[in-house]
Amino acid sequence: MRGFIRLAAPCTAALILSSATPGPVRFESRPRAVATGTFPQIGVRVTGDVSLLTVEGGDLWYLTSPDGGDSFPQRVRVNETPHEVAAHGENIPILVLRSMRELYVLWQGRAGGEGSVLRLARSADWGLTFSKPVPVDARSESPGFYTMAVSPQGVVYVAWLESAGLHVARSTNRGQSFEPGIRVASGVCPCCRPSLAFADSGTVYVSWRGVSHGDVRDIQVASSADGAAWSQPAAIAEDNWRLNACPHSGASLAVVGSRLFVAWHTVREGTAQVYLAWSDDDGKTFSPRANLRGAVMDANHPRLVAHAGKIGAVFQGRDPNDNVGWGKQNVYYREIALDGSLSDLVNAGHLEGSATYPELLYEEPDHVFVAWHENGDGRSRVVLVRGRTGGNSAN
Repeated sequence: MRGFIRLAAPCTAALILSSATPGPVRFESRPRAVATGTFPQIGVRVTGDVSLLTVEGGDLWYLTSPDGGDSFPQRVRVNETPHEVAAHGENIPILVLRSMRELYVLWQGRAGGEGSVLRLARSADWGLTFSKPVPVDARSESPGFYTMAVSPQGVVYVAWLESAGLHVARSTNRGQSFEPGIRVASGVCPCCRPSLAFADSGTVYVSWRGVSHGDVRDIQVASSADGAAWSQPAAIAEDNWRLNACPHSGASLAVVGSRLFVAWHTVREGTAQVYLAWSDDDGKTFSPRANLRGAVMDANHPRLVAHAGKIGAVFQGRDPNDNVGWGKQNVYYREIALDGSLSDLVNAGHLEGSATYPELLYEEPDHVFVAWHENGDGRSRVVLVRGRTGGNSAN
């Protein structure tokens, strides 16, 4: 398979690509600041309009670009109660576009005193207006570090962490209300965001970082055929990462056909790693871990997205050849074929500050969007870089 690297191949600094090295995506020569705020989420409609969700001033803003990301002139506040949105680390709002008209937004809001609540709002008119927010689980007192995904059948799933446990709730009426949440696992690292994914068969997967033997923090996965009964947790790999703290870094899941892919951050042999593994038996067992980061230093926050029979991956990290590994954090991109082989690694860059929490989006036929946020000059900015699949990297 041209342009892909077998997992057995050694990873060296040569994977930090120059502008002349072939890559799976040609990115714009320079990323652009497209909005103020933090923790962007990105979506695209079949019309080609690009959507951004950002946090600013304790509010949640939905921005729309009618010109493919050239500009974002439309801005609508999502949250009903002003200045109630809490966002930090991986505890960040989620955006899911279900169709051209319909989209969902999930966030953590204040619930009086020290409590919090997960709220969901839905738009059925291209994001021009949003419904009155509904709580995901009214029994919860301090839910946080959450995610949301919509199954191919239109069922809305929300997973969150609370009281050292992982909980999942679902809505079968398009986000108008939720069934009571189910506790899927205990012994959970309290600040690493879970991830959800769906197989073609209808199987639902959820991942989280477990805590065992006092301070070992490794990634686990469970599956469900119906979203109600869940399997016993399965460990992806025995990284044996011992940490008496919380790393604020969850795994990312994506499915192609019946193969479940997982990417995650850990530390082994004194080095920050981003690994990849996959399962062909509904998450019961996994392949040996593979190096997804190449030679990138301080690699973290991987995101996987399934597209056109393969997986796209982005993560943040530092070029080992830039200021002895202390240059600004870039966003890196690569693709994973169904057989697990890896494409060349592409540096999508940064603007002025260090890139953090990258998000990835595809649009047919050949568009790639990567968004992240940077801090600099006392400001928080949403940064976007666009690419096209195929050809040579334009970094």
